[in-house]
Amino acid sequence: MAQSTIRKAIGTVKDQTSIGIAKVASNMAPELEVAIVKATSHDDDPPNQKYIHEILNLTSYSRGYVHACVSFVSKRLGKTRDWIVALKALMLVHRLLNEGDPLFQEDILYATRKGTRLLNMSDFRDEAHSSSWDHSAFVRTFAMYLDQRLELMLFERKGGDGGHVGGSGGGGSAHGGEIERYYGGRGDFGRGDFRSPPPRAYEYSDQYNGDFNRWDGGHGMPRRTRSYGDMSEMGGEKGRKRRRQ
Repeated sequence: MAQSTIRKAIGTVKDQTSIGIAKVASNMAPELEVAIVKATSHDDDPPNQKYIHEILNLTSYSRGYVHACVSFVSKRLGKTRDWIVALKALMLVHRLLNEGDPLFQEDILYATRKGTRLLNMSDFRDEAHSSSWDHSAFVRTFAMYLDQRLELMLFERKGGDGGHVGGSGGGGSAHGGEIERYYGGRGDFGRGDFRSPPPRAYEYSDQYNGDFNRWDGGHGMPRRTRSYGDMSEMGGEKGRKRRRQ
């Protein structure tokens, strides 16, 4: 009990210190950084909706606020070893992707691919709580989920433009020059693009009238339908009967 009280007190001191530093030393949008710290505090309560709405409101003004927000959240995730803070920060990212300016989608994708610790939480370990392995694992999984959602958005964008998925290497991920190209010259991804891709044409299907090569880049072949083997067997039996006659 005493250890839990001490931990909460230390977390409160850390939050107040971060708020004080943001007010005095922040060179860009100090009020935004303060709101982010308060929305991702060390306490066990859910994120305060007041600060979430304040962040959404501030970042609707200009692209500069969007850049600053991504930078502040990235810094918060990069420094913390507390699963509560990390989870609240990822929840904030999820909220911004769904309800914030569409620029968040491309900014977060770009920042992640440039190496900042935003959605790359694969090595996250909680050092503030005892027996927190499952919480740390959930943080890593949630970050991976958000990262894959962004990948799928780019996948859909490229599929809609008729390009090949994954570049010349044939893989499903998009990195390097492709991210630069989409970030610098493609505009917004749009709020409506935050969804899963349509079913792939080459999966098993009883009835399909679309283009089989659309989602495999035009290089693969569709899988056989469930009835393929039955039809082949029927054809083989008829042929054998004709030869015997």
